[in-house]
Amino acid sequence: ATIIYESGKILLGSTRGDGKQGENITENIKTIASIPKLLKGNFPKKLEIRGEIFMTNTEFELLNNYRKSNSLSLFSNPRNAAAGSVRQLDPTITQSRKLEFFAYGWGQLSSSIGTRLIDVRNNIESFGFKINKPYKLCTNIEDMISFYEDLYRNRPNLEYDIDGIVYKLNNIELYDRLGATEHSP
Repeated sequence: ATIIYESGKILLGSTRGDGKQGENITENIKTIASIPKLLKGNFPKKLEIRGEIFMTNTEFELLNNYRKSNSLSLFSNPRNAAAGSVRQLDPTITQSRKLEFFAYGWGQLSSSIGTRLIDVRNNIESFGFKINKPYKLCTNIEDMISFYEDLYRNRPNLEYDIDGIVYKLNNIELYDRLGATEHSP
């Protein structure tokens, strides 16, 4: 999902869609407790935050137990349940599903929020967003492998599903210079 803030207030929320056009889900994202309705701190006048709307494994089990006891079809996994929940026409249904949001990136900015990714993440968190943890600033390949092994061992203890690890450059200038494809940084 992407959320655009103007003067610290939610202006628009949308799904990623096909990378060029998504669905307007503004009213639904306003019901997600972990998405700030009003930003805190020293935020830019215009700020686009990108992130992942998800459902914890516990909430997924509760939802499917409810659906089963009411003879409704079950969701196959938390990702599908979250996607279906945030696209509801009735925001009260979205709110009842107890979705969560991790901010992981940015788009349009009226002013910089950092020159290093670690600073950007800290600033995004200071604006009131949850960021995905654990994370680690690695300085060499051994650190990267060690972090991967630690996360892989602890993966069953996470309250949410993950596909794997995303490694990113800390230097924003180099990150921008490398560019992106239609689907990947």
